[in-house]
Amino acid sequence: MTALLAWAWVFTLPGLLLTALGVPADNRKAGYASLAGPPVMLVVAVIAFLQGGSYSVEFQNWLPFLPDGSFRSLADPLSAFMLAILGFVATLVYVYSLGYMAEDPGRRRFFAYLDLFVGAMALLVLAGDLAVLLIGWTGVGISSFLLISFWRDREGTLGAGLQALAANAVGDAALLIAAAFVPRGCGALVTLNTSQCTSGPGGAELIAVLLFVAAAAKSAQGPLYFWLPNAMAGPTPISALIHAATMVAAGVYLLVRTHALIEEAPTVALWIAIIGVVTALAASVASFFQGNFKKGIAYSTVAQLGYMFAAVGVGAPFP
Repeated sequence: MTALLAWAWVFTLPGLLLTALGVPADNRKAGYASLAGPPVMLVVAVIAFLQGGSYSVEFQNWLPFLPDGSFRSLADPLSAFMLAILGFVATLVYVYSLGYMAEDPGRRRFFAYLDLFVGAMALLVLAGDLAVLLIGWTGVGISSFLLISFWRDREGTLGAGLQALAANAVGDAALLIAAAFVPRGCGALVTLNTSQCTSGPGGAELIAVLLFVAAAAKSAQGPLYFWLPNAMAGPTPISALIHAATMVAAGVYLLVRTHALIEEAPTVALWIAIIGVVTALAASVASFFQGNFKKGIAYSTVAQLGYMFAAVGVGAPFP
């Protein structure tokens, strides 16, 4: 089952293709073709987690313009745990969306975007190297913009989507530069050869800083927090999906996956902890002064992510 989990990022592809091609033809039934992907992901992830072990899929030199441009998809207990959460939350969101979007004329487009988001998030979680993670990372950012600004005719939604896109673009650029600086021979994310990884330009500190910036942008930390409260302008199911341990947790997941590199740069790790604590305190206070309940939840999410960043900075998730 672990071998099957390594391909979980394609589980939403059939639903995406059928929905985009107009199957079923009745717009009011659009989305039913997509409903199978998340539950299958949940079941496979839970079984793989209980079985333990790991499995990887690798294709060499599929991105020759990057120093370490191999395609690696990795299924292990950590990715299985994350995919179980993603599958569970996505299943609830899909089922709720069938009723929530029942009369919306853009229902078909909504479910196509939703399939794209979940598939990209699964690819991010299963990435065995930075090149593959970057593709899932960028896909999540683009699909989140499409979903947050789904009701473009409503005031504030397009602006909220553009804010999310701008913040994610900062993270995308930082992650791309980090991937470009990682030399060949660094290895997969779970078997990092730290001496080889830090032998390139800038060493461990530069790569760690870039990874931190990428993570902070995705998880709304420090000055890059601004996009998450406004992301509530999108449809309610999307607010739930973004906030419920999926997209915003991707930054924390990146730091945990690359903890071997973070440990090589203790000063950067210290700043990760400091910014996490400051963000957690500031967001907690801000949540009390929000007249809008959904924005209060958003600031609470930022605060919880701050605690996670602090834990990463002090080395709590590291064996």
